[in-house]
Amino acid sequence: MTTERLIRSSSVLDRANTIFDLVESQGEAGAFTGFLLDNLLCSRSQLARGHVAVRDIVAKARGKAYIRYEGAYLVTQDPDRCCGYIAAKVKSVHTELDRLLSCAISPFGDAVTQYAVLAYYRREIDHMLQNAKDMEQLGYPVRNLPVR
Repeated sequence: MTTERLIRSSSVLDRANTIFDLVESQGEAGAFTGFLLDNLLCSRSQLARGHVAVRDIVAKARGKAYIRYEGAYLVTQDPDRCCGYIAAKVKSVHTELDRLLSCAISPFGDAVTQYAVLAYYRREIDHMLQNAKDMEQLGYPVRNLPVR
């Protein structure tokens, strides 16, 4: 790793720790983007990179969840809020899987079986969508956020 890359990585990690601390200091109310930008004096892209580092490194290292809940970033150990966050992400993934099928696989119709990779993707996407249906039948929120 080059010295420049190491320095850049270090500054992103420093920013991530600062973001985590600032969000945690706001308690269960969380911190909105405007508040973070004002207090961190950084650009939106720097904040976005910081959020990635918080999710990938800092939250796990500190043993606390870092989520976006009802528009605010939040450090929490509340399982209900974490479930709400996960449900929103799973819903997004579900929507993207539906789109992949409708725009890139379904247009081939039955001919998709002639293309091994597309046929494989169709089977796997169908399997993931079926898992989501199974989760819904078991009462886990997939398409709709839980009501608190």
